[in-house]
Parts: sequence; C-alpha cells; structure tokens
Amino acid sequence: MVVKLKDIMSTKLMTIDENKTIEEAAKKMKKVSSLLVKRKGKIYGIITDTDIVKKVVAKGLNPKKVKVKDIVSTPLITLDENEDVRKASYIMTKRGIKRVVITRNGKVVGIVTATDIARYIPDYIDLLEIGKKYAGVERPILENLEDELLIGECEECGNLTSDLKLVNGRWLCEDCREEWK
Repeated sequence: MVVKLKDIMSTKLMTIDENKTIEEAAKKMKKVSSLLVKRKGKIYGIITDTDIVKKVVAKGLNPKKVKVKDIVSTPLITLDENEDVRKASYIMTKRGIKRVVITRNGKVVGIVTATDIARYIPDYIDLLEIGKKYAGVERPILENLEDELLIGECEECGNLTSDLKLVNGRWLCEDCREEWK
C-alpha cells in the first residue's frame, strides 16, 4: 500500500513574519519544533528549534535582537501532497533535514516530519542510518559493495527504494533485478 503525504501531514501550520525577533519565535514554538517564515504575507522559508539553538543561543547572540530573517532556512523544501511517503523519506535523508513542507497546487497546506514518517514506515530509521552512512559518497566509490543495500532511485524503473543493488554496472531495485536474471 502506498501512503501519500496528505495521509500523514499535519495541517496545523504555525507561521511568523521574518521581521519578528527570535525571542518572539521561541515563544510561539512552545508546542512545535518549527515555524514557517513569511515575507509580505507569503511563506518562503522555515526556522526550527535547532536553528535557534545553533545559530543564536550557541553563538551567544541576543534573541531579543536577532531577527527571524537572519536565521531562516531557504529555499523551502516542498513536495506535493500526492507524493509517496517514501520519496519524502529519501529526500529528507539525502538533504539531512527533519521536515518537509507539503503543497497542493503550489500552495502550502501542511508539513511532514521525520517522526510522522517513522510512524508509517517502520524501516525509516534504517533508511536514515544507511543514508547517513553513505551521505556524500559517490556511487563509483560504492561499486565494490555489491551485497550492500542502498537508498536511491532505480536506474531502470525510476522508483525510489531502500533496496538498490549494483547489477551489471546499474543500480537496480528488487523488481528490476529479478527481470535482469
């Protein structure tokens, strides 16, 4: 069964204007780990609790003086609500992010976190660990790892999978490997 992002996304979106202070942002984040950032009423970025810790607190900056726009992460990583949860998992792992913003017809309608995905894909944690293990490693370096399972896109059918193996110089999913036998 394919689980779509719209099936697991949270639609309770919290936003903040880019000119507000980090102190104001932190107060809004009592029950959430991120805020979508607006400029002239339009969402263009995101700040997270981790951003506040690393970019403000750890640097000894005054949260009453630092503006949201000074630490906002852009561009916003978005996926359509009809995308497969596995695609979001793959993108989040590859980019090292913990949340992705969900759109419908180009309009922001929700957010999905790594925790949301972990509830629906039991092996998400394994995917995350494999992704971290090989983050930034080029495929040619991995060619001697024929028995190793990798995350990625099948070079035959284009499906995203956590079950890629190298077969005759091509990275293939389980179904396509069977066809090559």
